Amino acid sequence: ISKDNEESQHRHYKIQEVLKKGQILLIQATKEERGNKGASMTTFISLAGKYCVLMPNKPSQNGISRKISNADERKRLKKIINDLVSKTENKSFSVIARTAGAGHTTLEIKKDYDYLAKLWNKIRETTLQSQAPCFIHQEDGIILKTIRDMFDRNVKEIVVQGKQAYTSCIKFMNDILPHEVKSVKEYKSKTPIFTKFGIEDQLIKLYQPIVYLPSGGYIVINPTEALISIDVNSGKSTSERNVEEMALKTNLEAAKEISRQARLRDLSGLLIIDFIDLNENKNKKILERSLWEYFSKDKAR
Repeated sequence: ISKDNEESQHRHYKIQEVLKKGQILLIQATKEERGNKGASMTTFISLAGKYCVLMPNKPSQNGISRKISNADERKRLKKIINDLVSKTENKSFSVIARTAGAGHTTLEIKKDYDYLAKLWNKIRETTLQSQAPCFIHQEDGIILKTIRDMFDRNVKEIVVQGKQAYTSCIKFMNDILPHEVKSVKEYKSKTPIFTKFGIEDQLIKLYQPIVYLPSGGYIVINPTEALISIDVNSGKSTSERNVEEMALKTNLEAAKEISRQARLRDLSGLLIIDFIDLNENKNKKILERSLWEYFSKDKAR
């Protein structure tokens, strides 16, 4: 690369040099509005499926989820992804294998890829036929997203209330997992589904600031704009012989519960945890190791 080319590649462009007045762009919202911040947008579209993510305008950036650590499995998935993309007429596609794709067959991943490719073609056709500004495509709603991200071989059935929701679930399952359509059942009882399965009580508990621990201690979760503070208290926890053992036991219970609450409440950003003071370094290391272990199961970074 000549020096001039190298300089032009690393030059900072003004937005006016990149975009022209009246130029039409297809953009995707990556983050919704939060607080005083507006929504985040990108022209690099990404469409998430069950086992992979399709990036239609990012060529030669195939990858594997970082959560898949097994070298042989990474190599196998890399080969599957590269083979799929190489057979595609459109060479601007890239595919990333999701964590859920680990252990699944080439056929299952190909079906998911074909579904995403079909979805992208539909988005393109809608875009070309539309007049800007226009709303083109909405990502799967909460029901379909739950099926896509959480349904696996361990799930025996999916119970859905409402004819419209049930129909959309069946259609979606036919697209991504046709052999599992029989798992979707329509709920027809007059008792609301959340009442029947006790979900409402669980939802009320979910956003309570205080969560009690098995041994009598409790944690207080206090979200603020900049961070989430979590305080661990011993409460009535006095079963152990001395203060140090009691503190360690309560802290370990709290570490496990905090990792669970982070997933349930979808907590993110900066988490500040105030554990009960421990005097012995050995116990501090046990707590730190346990905290890492519990959070390692979380899909989030």
